[in-house]
Amino acid sequence: MSCPSLENWTAWVLGELAPDTEDELTGHLFECAACTSQAESVERLVTELRGMLPPLLTPERRKRLEAELGTEALAIVNVSPGEQATIELGADRPLGFWVMRADVQGAERLDCEFLTPDGAPFATFRDVPFDAERGELIVCCQLHYQALGADEEMRVRVSSVGAAGSRPIAEYRLNHIFHV
Repeated sequence: MSCPSLENWTAWVLGELAPDTEDELTGHLFECAACTSQAESVERLVTELRGMLPPLLTPERRKRLEAELGTEALAIVNVSPGEQATIELGADRPLGFWVMRADVQGAERLDCEFLTPDGAPFATFRDVPFDAERGELIVCCQLHYQALGADEEMRVRVSSVGAAGSRPIAEYRLNHIFHV
């Protein structure tokens, strides 16, 4: 057998191969040090990626994280439309949630746009998870976001999308303080 491609090793790590192909690749690992090293690298990367959190959380994921970590280990900041708020993260609290409240009544879906302080868009998310019952959208903030230059004020604009089209329903001004 020739050495499998990176795509095959990735599929192997993710458990997405047919059983016979998986057995063949597993057997190859015992014969090829280069492939063993590559498979281990892919496995480390996949493990790290699975541990990362998306910027917008489902209500279920939020509840699960609060139960696993405890609310005292999280920086949780509630913010209403038009408000400015600050979240503080550090070694003792590397993870936090912006709990952005809005009137989401009648929304079929929400879109969320992250803007620089001067209003230029830098990330747009369509059909984001939200808690319709509580009128909340959860943005996850992590200490490693500091590397993105997130020390300036960030604006977040939320739009409701429904039968009548899209309309802005809320905007927030969010600040970060990172204690390294």
